[in-house]
Amino acid sequence: MRNIRTLYLLIFVLVIQVLTIFLLTKKNERLKSLTALKLNSDSIRISKLKKNLELMYQFSAENINVNQNLISENRDTVSFRDVIKKDYVFVIRFAEFNCLTCVSSEIKLLKENICDINQVICISSYKRYEDMIKVKRILDIPIKIYNTTDVFFIEEQKSNELPCCFLIDKNLNVHHFFILAPREKDYNSKYYNYIFTEYLNSD
Repeated sequence: MRNIRTLYLLIFVLVIQVLTIFLLTKKNERLKSLTALKLNSDSIRISKLKKNLELMYQFSAENINVNQNLISENRDTVSFRDVIKKDYVFVIRFAEFNCLTCVSSEIKLLKENICDINQVICISSYKRYEDMIKVKRILDIPIKIYNTTDVFFIEEQKSNELPCCFLIDKNLNVHHFFILAPREKDYNSKYYNYIFTEYLNSD
């Protein structure tokens, strides 16, 4: 009788050990799978950011057409020189076919950094003036917005849809040209923080 009990106990212990090994194996497989997914996600993210850096190198500040005409919210035709009223003005630019959700996210980030709305302008590239006004209302854009149908990047027709930011001074020199990375809040936020801390909120 004692031998039978001992046998049952050994079988029970063995089953527990096998079950434990099985669960640990499954857990390790799940961890490996999650790690692989994260590595793949990180790889895609790095690839996108690398592409952005390459584009920023390719489309330097000198490629921005500072002589383009801008249409104000009152339908007045103005130039960059007309709207630059301070030493530096920060420009965020988006085009008609940019993701509206992405633009909304950038506007929210801007709101978190802006101290003086007169230091920031928005430039859009819509075929219709009415679309610009509609987007300003929908996204609750608190800054002045201008529309342009002129070429934004000189000699780079294929890239005139790129969402970007830059500083422009009274002499129409462009500084810190930056191509926004959709869905990369931390990446974009660090850029905004640097620009506003160093140039716009330092008074």
